[in-house]
Amino acid sequence: MITDDHVYKTVELTGTSRSTFEAAVQSAIRTASKTLRHLRWFEVVEVRGEIEQGSDIHWQVMLKVGFTVEPSEDPTGDRRRQTSGKKGVWQPGGPSVTKRRTRHHQRL
Repeated sequence: MITDDHVYKTVELTGTSRSTFEAAVQSAIRTASKTLRHLRWFEVVEVRGEIEQGSDIHWQVMLKVGFTVEPSEDPTGDRRRQTSGKKGVWQPGGPSVTKRRTRHHQRL
């Protein structure tokens, strides 16, 4: 099913560079693109710098990066949303991968 509606997720990142603040932005986006798909926009939230040894500048740029959340569908029609990573993990009705089992679940 094709739809014109989109859902976006944002993450906050801080990129750094010893050369320019633009290079710090590029560094953050380049790194994010290795694990997130469908990057769409960014917003510079904060620009700051660290002064090293009295005169060397190390740029630090905080960004909000937005990406499209893509729906995934299994053969039974159950839908999950992928929010990060190169591959989505579909789980039919079970707990999430990162969820710990409680004492109640361990007895079952």
